[in-house]
Amino acid sequence: MASWSKVVWFAKGVPRFVFITWLAVRDRLFTGTRMAQWGVVQSCLFCGEPNESRDHLFFACPYTFTVWLAVVGDLLLAEADPDW
Repeated sequence: MASWSKVVWFAKGVPRFVFITWLAVRDRLFTGTRMAQWGVVQSCLFCGEPNESRDHLFFACPYTFTVWLAVVGDLLLAEADPDW
């Protein structure tokens, strides 16, 4: 079993959130990058970035960066950098 599995699969985890987290960790989300393999062109719905990948969706998108700040902003000791 992978070292990250205990972080994702735990007794009180909400099944749909756990499943999405599991897909994200395994890079199996249906992002624009994966859909392009099937001939479907899909850009980021939040910012219009033509190369929507897992990393873009969770870490590089300006919209999701503001969501991260809203969720964990008070926990950060330093000012957050959108370039991580």
